[in-house]
Amino acid sequence: MEQMFYDRNKPFYKLCDQIKLDRISAIAYEKHIQMAAKKSWKTMLSKLAIETIFELTERHSYYVNKLCSLLWQKSKAPTAGDIQSTWQQFIIGGT
Repeated sequence: MEQMFYDRNKPFYKLCDQIKLDRISAIAYEKHIQMAAKKSWKTMLSKLAIETIFELTERHSYYVNKLCSLLWQKSKAPTAGDIQSTWQQFIIGGT
């Protein structure tokens, strides 16, 4: 994709400005996720649950947001096992 905009021989050369976004830090993500958990379920997620989210998504913003969106549809705070199964359903089903 990058080549399409940064190769002077391509028709879209320099059509867009490049913005490099680093992954959000685990500390910032955890703070946000725990605040959302406390608001939704009146409890915080376990350390293992947070680590599972980060491990599965590798802290890619799209995947963290998608996985958490699916988890927040649940009526209670998810366990690490719930997170694993939700991730598997997402990967297999592509929802």
